[in-house]
Amino acid sequence: MKTVKSLLLGTAAGFAAIAGAQAADLPGKAAPAEYVRICDTYGAGFFFIPGTDTCLRIGGYVRADYTVYLNHTSNTLSNGAVNISNGAFDNTSAFQSRFGINFDARSNTEYGLLRSFAQFTIRRGESSGYMGSGLNAGNNNPRSTLAIMDRAFIQFAGFTFGYSASFFNFYQGDVNLLGNPTTARATSTNLLAYTASFGSGFSATLSIEDRRIAEVGNLDTFTTAAGQTISLGSRPLSTVNGLTYGRQDVPDIVANLRVDQGWGSAQLMGAFRQIKDYGYAGTTSATNGAISPTAAAGDKWGFAIGAGLRLNLDMITRGDQFWLQATYTDGALGYLINNSNGDGVTSNRNNTSGPFNFSQGGGLVMNYRDAIVNTAAGNVIQTTKAWGVAAGFRHFWTPNLRSSLFGTYASVDAPLASTTLPDFKLWTVGANIVWSPVRNLDLGLEVVYGSISRSGVNSGTATQAANATCNSNGSAVVASTLACKTSDQNLYTTLRVQRNF
Repeated sequence: MKTVKSLLLGTAAGFAAIAGAQAADLPGKAAPAEYVRICDTYGAGFFFIPGTDTCLRIGGYVRADYTVYLNHTSNTLSNGAVNISNGAFDNTSAFQSRFGINFDARSNTEYGLLRSFAQFTIRRGESSGYMGSGLNAGNNNPRSTLAIMDRAFIQFAGFTFGYSASFFNFYQGDVNLLGNPTTARATSTNLLAYTASFGSGFSATLSIEDRRIAEVGNLDTFTTAAGQTISLGSRPLSTVNGLTYGRQDVPDIVANLRVDQGWGSAQLMGAFRQIKDYGYAGTTSATNGAISPTAAAGDKWGFAIGAGLRLNLDMITRGDQFWLQATYTDGALGYLINNSNGDGVTSNRNNTSGPFNFSQGGGLVMNYRDAIVNTAAGNVIQTTKAWGVAAGFRHFWTPNLRSSLFGTYASVDAPLASTTLPDFKLWTVGANIVWSPVRNLDLGLEVVYGSISRSGVNSGTATQAANATCNSNGSAVVASTLACKTSDQNLYTTLRVQRNF
């Protein structure tokens, strides 16, 4: 009996051991999956990044534009060494496709909101400040693709660090389809800012910003020296017709006072900037043609002031808005005349640009600079003064149909000593209509007309009139027999299809 009992117990123990070994080989119970959770703290579209307390929203758009540019011109354009007839660039049509994406990450800390934001744009169909197809002008290549960083900044405890819209900006063409208002700044820049909030929507910001985005000075010149196969860049000396900026010692200092409430927003803003001369006299290198300055004018300070107003007109129709901004500048034209491509990269700084460039199609171009160096008056910096206004109104006819009216005006007063920088006036007016047949899809049509005209009797104008000749920038050209133009107009219409997400 004892033998049988021992045998049974041994067999049971063996089965138990085998079962235990098999159980040990089986995987344990899986941890529950952590699904993406909605974060409604900061509004629609945010979700928690798994495993963190950070909320993220991803957004963007895909856009297709078709633009027809009509430039009314009465003289030839000298494009490098080639004279192009009046109609060579008239009725220019263009395509552009654009993809934009942005990332907005936010989380709460013991010091308040921690936020990082980045926006990138990829576009195809243009490579300069204007679009064109057919004949290429300069670097205008319809086959080009550009990738641009529109924004990249961090906000924490009232501070803003990185690449963001200037705190001088207010109205940024919010009702426009194509481009930015000519007389309202809409560029981005690298900055470091602090915003103090006082409650009830009142705030004040002090910002130090990279001046190079807003400066309007002489551009580098490119020449091919003897024995060289490539063009060498050289900084030109400052003259009575334009200042070349020297090194940046002091960034632009920008400040604003702002209120945001249910009725709308209002802002007072100012910018203070160092105008530093690269040099008005120098020596030229025999090796590469570079100019080394030997004398420079003393520093001067320029400034810009402005005021903006936005009214929410929900009493008319929900979503209606009216914008108004006025700006005055002295030695800081970049805060008034929008001389960028709308992507934060300053372009065509010699010319008036913005939503369109009057040099397109041989149009009249008014050169302008922040300042000049007047060597005849003791080698001093003299500044350009200007003022302008911009306005826009948007009305919703139905929740799916809206239209806008907008316009700008600017008057520029160049230093009298300049021989090529005339006084001029610039104005634009436009309208658009946008239909949204379904949510996040916009079909829009916009028409804009603009005019630019020389005014005053600067010595440059007198010289041009005496020679009765001009080229694309209005300066005298001996080889030409055409009378100088005093005004020019431009017209464009754009069809846009945009899908937001």
